[in-house]
Amino acid sequence: MNGYIKLHRSIMDWRWYDDPNTFRLFVHLLLKANHAPKEWREVKVERGQVLTGLHSLSKETTLSVRSVRTAIEHLISTGEVTRQATSQYSLITVVNYAKYQDRQNASDKASDKPSDKQATSDRQATDKRPTTNKNDKKNKNDKKDMYIDRFPDFWAAYPRKTAKAEAKREWDKLKPDAATFDKIMKCLEWYKRHEWSDKEKQFTPHARTWLHQKRWEDEPETGPDKLSPTAEDNLQHIENLMKGLGLDDKGKD
Repeated sequence: MNGYIKLHRSIMDWRWYDDPNTFRLFVHLLLKANHAPKEWREVKVERGQVLTGLHSLSKETTLSVRSVRTAIEHLISTGEVTRQATSQYSLITVVNYAKYQDRQNASDKASDKPSDKQATSDRQATDKRPTTNKNDKKNKNDKKDMYIDRFPDFWAAYPRKTAKAEAKREWDKLKPDAATFDKIMKCLEWYKRHEWSDKEKQFTPHARTWLHQKRWEDEPETGPDKLSPTAEDNLQHIENLMKGLGLDDKGKD
């Protein structure tokens, strides 16, 4: 397989950049995608498409099949790819393949034929570099303030998978920032461990209700890592009380 792909630095601001499995799979799909239409057993594979399967992708990326499936779901949820699955194969389409790989500006074309005009352009770019750097810095700061939708992570962690669309609407009203998202997830883990662990799922509230009531702002009665006392702990506590009152066996005449 010859050639190369283009990868813009803005991908560092992409929501899946810090998800190693999803990022690895996406780059792999960019590398595997057809740069020109082809046919395989009478199946036409267009430019930007990959004809593959979960097990093949698992072997090629060294990710588990489950991790590959999750990564594809992530990419589908944010519109990076689409997937047509059959019993024999999956046809995955990189939605903006042309946008990623086509030349879009004069600098790409100019790089093929160096000239005096290009050198002059480079000098002009150097003269304007301080202003450009300030703008780049401002753009980066603006991107840091952008809202990142982490609903898929919340939904994956919530134990009751009912009325997802209603939960998403409630989430969009809330639009939690990073600090609020962390608080929601920590409180959710506490509820799963202490409040809902011994209950059937139908007694767990819908995610929409839990979010609407802002249950993640509740103050738990015990710390999230504090274990409930065992029968042995209770017995030891009673013995200590008896010793303090002088009622233990050793205190008898």
